[in-house]
Amino acid sequence: MIHADGTPVSMGDHIWWNEGSCLGFIHEIVEDPNNQSTWGFE
Repeated sequence: MIHADGTPVSMGDHIWWNEGSCLGFIHEIVEDPNNQSTWGFE
């Protein structure tokens, strides 16, 4: 997983979404298919 600028995503990185109206941080990186099903991703 990488940010738009090409740097790798890391735990604790600050992020924003919804055009900047929501702010947060990376709590967990879900890339493994087994973890995806645990989180309910299809």
